[in-house]
Amino acid sequence: MKILFKKFMVRILGLSDISDMILSSKKRQKQLDEKYWTEKIQEIKLHLNREHSLELQEKDAQIAMLEDSIRSYKGREKELDSREYNTKRQSKDNSFMATRISSQVEELGLMIMKFVGEMKGIKDDAEFNKLKIESK
Repeated sequence: MKILFKKFMVRILGLSDISDMILSSKKRQKQLDEKYWTEKIQEIKLHLNREHSLELQEKDAQIAMLEDSIRSYKGREKELDSREYNTKRQSKDNSFMATRISSQVEELGLMIMKFVGEMKGIKDDAEFNKLKIESK
């Protein structure tokens, strides 16, 4: 009985048209909501993708800067190694030259001593001969 009464009231008051309008407006609102959220999700995705690409570019730039720093440090390392090698080689050459000079000075000293010894021997002979001549 209640159902019959409801049907009768719906027809009398024209509520069937209103219910159809409510259904169609609900469908339309649902479509609009889906469209809105789809667009919103797309915007968020685009925004996140842009942020991500910017972050990647920033990281790539940082990597490039670090690679440049590494290259410059390696160049400096090679330069320092070269200087160290040249310094060691120069020290070795200087040590060799000092040894040669030392041996030459030693030889000169021995020659001077020999020469002085000969001079002293000549002087002693001369004094001995002088004393001999004076004593006669």
